[in-house]
Amino acid sequence: MPRLRSRYKKFRDGGVVRSDGSVAGTITPEPLEVQVDTALADIAADKATEHLLNAVESPQQHTTSIDVPTDEASSAFLKQIEDLRNAEQIQRQRQAAPAPTALPGTPEERLQLWRRQGVSEDDAEHLNELIEFPAITAEAVRDVERQGLNPNTREYHQAVRASFENHLLDRLHKPPERKAPKQVDRGGYVEPEQLGPAERNRSSLVSAPPSRDTFANGSYNSYGDRPGTVRLSKAQLEAAAFSGITPREYAEQLLRLREEKENGNYHGGQP
Repeated sequence: MPRLRSRYKKFRDGGVVRSDGSVAGTITPEPLEVQVDTALADIAADKATEHLLNAVESPQQHTTSIDVPTDEASSAFLKQIEDLRNAEQIQRQRQAAPAPTALPGTPEERLQLWRRQGVSEDDAEHLNELIEFPAITAEAVRDVERQGLNPNTREYHQAVRASFENHLLDRLHKPPERKAPKQVDRGGYVEPEQLGPAERNRSSLVSAPPSRDTFANGSYNSYGDRPGTVRLSKAQLEAAAFSGITPREYAEQLLRLREEKENGNYHGGQP
């Protein structure tokens, strides 16, 4: 009886009951086949992911086929996509950027490099001074940082230059330190004036008149000058005039600073 009743219900709903229990005029669903780790599964997954990305990025164009939730999860998902794209772009830019070029070792070579790069003569000579006296440069930078200036502005670099020149003038006007008497083998002491010429303090050397000419040949020191000569830049000549000393006096003081630096006695004005 239950079986006949079931067939009757199917017939009542609009179909003729066959002997196998199916109803005529209806579609028998095919069994579901699940694809895992197959080519068809990969194609279906790629299509679904592409559709989801397009829907998240342009929800107005896909409202008929998919509802994009406007909650925190979708916003976070969209932000991750944007961050990933930005990171890839930054990586490509870094790979395409040329490697930094090391600066030449001598001031004259650096001047030639900066001239080729379009740096003005005055700015190039000032950059050489910053490299030549790094301790004074650090003091100048600290002074300007206390003022809160933006390092990416012209005003910042002008302030660093002014502070550097002030510190350099203070250092040039500082009298040379007197070395302690040298102890000799016999247990006594001897004043520097009693030493031989090779042992005397080299800060007593007097330089030749400063020149800004470039020598074509001959021996040069690490600054690109002939021994006993100093080539003053335009800024250095102006600094000498501003401080009330002659270019020769300025050059002599600059030589003294260089000698102290080479002998390990230079501390950038620090005690």
